[in-house]
Amino acid sequence: MYITENGTRYHLSDQCTYLRVKVQAVSAEETENMRNGSGEKYTACERCKPVKGGLVYLTAWGNRYHGESDCSALQRTVYMVPQSEAGSRSACSKCG
Repeated sequence: MYITENGTRYHLSDQCTYLRVKVQAVSAEETENMRNGSGEKYTACERCKPVKGGLVYLTAWGNRYHGESDCSALQRTVYMVPQSEAGSRSACSKCG
């Protein structure tokens, strides 16, 4: 199975969209009316603290917009581990 360092889910596919995020750039103003794939509204990332105006970066299933395309919250380091190392993680709703 596949996990990330700070993730709360385990994944059965290393190609899961939660693990392989596609980042898109949009104008900051557009985020006011946008919703992610789960219907949630986007809010500003606490790590990179984007400012209003210009471009911001987001993913289809995330719920934050980012001021930097390389924000650490957008990065995923994926580890392949045996099931015994899943710990308290639960199954991913998409692939698990």
